[in-house]
Amino acid sequence: MTSTPKRVRSVRIDDERLAVIRRRQAIDVRFGGPSCAVDGEAGRFSLRPSDVAILDVMARERDPLAGGRPQRTAYAALAELATLESAEVLVTAAGDERAHPGLRVNALVALQRVSPGLGRLMAEQLGKDKDAVVRGVAHATLAAHGLHAPAPRPRTARATTAKRTPRRDPS
Repeated sequence: MTSTPKRVRSVRIDDERLAVIRRRQAIDVRFGGPSCAVDGEAGRFSLRPSDVAILDVMARERDPLAGGRPQRTAYAALAELATLESAEVLVTAAGDERAHPGLRVNALVALQRVSPGLGRLMAEQLGKDKDAVVRGVAHATLAAHGLHAPAPRPRTARATTAKRTPRRDPS
C-alpha cells in the first residue's frame, strides 16, 4: 500500500521584513563592490532617506570576522546621503571610544563630506582623544580647515595636604 502525502498549507511570509533584508543586501553590493550574485544591480542602485535606519544598524554592528566592512560601508553610504540623520549617526560613530581607531577615522572623514562645519567641530573634540591615530587625523582635519589643533591641557600639580615639619639645624 502506498500512502498519499499530506497536503502542506502554504505560509505567507511578511514581505516587509524581506524587503528590509533585500535592501540591506543591495546596500552591501553597492558599496562593497559587485558580487557574482548581483553583478548588474550595483549601477542601478540609489540610496533613499529611509535607508538611514538600515545604515545606522550597519554602523553599530560589531563583527570581528567582517573586519569593519559593515561600518565602512555604512559610513560611505551615509556620506552619500548627506542628511541630518546621517550626520548624527556619523558623529556618534566618530566619538565612540570603544570602536577601532580606523573606524572612528573613517566616520570623521565621512562626516567631513556630509558637513564640513560639523566635521571641524568633531575634529576639535577628537583633537583631545586618548588614541594617537584619532588625534593625528583630527589635527590634520583642522589643519585642512586652516586651524590649529587645540593645545593639550596642561597638567596641574596636585596640592599636597601634608603639613611640612620645620627642618632642624644640625648644630
